[in-house]
Amino acid sequence: MTTAVIELHDFALRCGAGSQLIEVPGHALLTPRGIVTGAEARARAWLEPQLSFDQHWQQLGLAALPVASRHARHFADLAHAQLLALHQAAGTPQRVVFAVPGSFGREQLAVLLGIANAAPFTVAGLVDAALAAAVHGDLAGSALHIDLLRHCAVFTALHADLQVERRGVTVLPELGLNRLHELWARHIAERFIASHRYDPLHTGAGEQALREALPVWLAALAAQPETPAVLHGPRGPLAVTLTAAELATAADAVYARLVTAARATAPGDRLLASGVAALPGIGDRLQGRALPAAASIAGCLERFDAIAAHPANVLITRLPAGGAEQPRAMPGRPLPSHLLWRHRAQAIGAGLALDLGGDPPRLRTLSPAAEHGASGAVLTFEAGRLTLRGELAEIGVEGDPQDLRAGDRLRIGGESLELIEVT
Repeated sequence: MTTAVIELHDFALRCGAGSQLIEVPGHALLTPRGIVTGAEARARAWLEPQLSFDQHWQQLGLAALPVASRHARHFADLAHAQLLALHQAAGTPQRVVFAVPGSFGREQLAVLLGIANAAPFTVAGLVDAALAAAVHGDLAGSALHIDLLRHCAVFTALHADLQVERRGVTVLPELGLNRLHELWARHIAERFIASHRYDPLHTGAGEQALREALPVWLAALAAQPETPAVLHGPRGPLAVTLTAAELATAADAVYARLVTAARATAPGDRLLASGVAALPGIGDRLQGRALPAAASIAGCLERFDAIAAHPANVLITRLPAGGAEQPRAMPGRPLPSHLLWRHRAQAIGAGLALDLGGDPPRLRTLSPAAEHGASGAVLTFEAGRLTLRGELAEIGVEGDPQDLRAGDRLRIGGESLELIEVT
């Protein structure tokens, strides 16, 4: 029987099925022919704002939609349509485990089970998404998990000994990713106005183009300190250069509120963050451990047997800690191509030598012929895997040193180096 894990993160719903990881935007659009969801809906969201929705997961329920449609009466209909489309894209698995955010209340869980019961699969379990991410991250002791959904931030207090358990949830409305994207969209529009006297937010087509490009620019700035931003104005292509530093400054007020709230919620606890570390400059402020964006899916796969032992209609807030079960492979984690350090991405190529004697440590490319003469630690590809060998006593490794993947990190002294894939 085939099994998939669906994480109901409303900014980007994720589905892990077999070796594939699918991500779709949490958008829905009402059209004359029916409900369109995902990337197709996002591509028209700012062109048809009255018929576009991105709150159907946050407000999952049976309240009437603000517009009349023969295809949908309430947000649950939009969520059901998106769930069916994601299930189809995943190859129609027979069983589904849902990783749900801590912001979901009893009504939302009940509606979720109701629409899932009308779907062509069996629900195999409901798991708190932060708990699943912490299980994958081998949490020890207490921690505060931070996740930014589309419309809110979710802080989850966790503790691990023999079990990892959720001990509390705090939801911060209006501190979600939409808030940050609004700030950045306005900031970038002002840059285009100043440089080219062109306001992309003045028309629906201009805003659609900016909004579609923004995630691409953010991804580029996660790997490098600056990136060109190009939009097509009335007189042709227009360009400005964006920097990670300027976007971090634009978001400073939101970042400050997140940091203050985190310290007030769990003073002294370590911080875990899923999918947050890629935001410009936030890592310097939160000073937490970054987990892969798909950590919740990986945790559910690793603890599937424990999840399946629970009633499928009861939210799981406690799971066995690390080592209790045989881990399963995490989908969608490619081999890294670069090592990101201080906003610069160093290509791994045939290999990298890490000179630990310097302050700060130095990186240098490694030719296969020079590998055996290298001192310090060495990153090199062997039998299709990226391995770390050599002098490892001074290196903290977040990942398997014999099979490092994109998203894993190396810690040398006070430095954090992240393995990434640049395509």
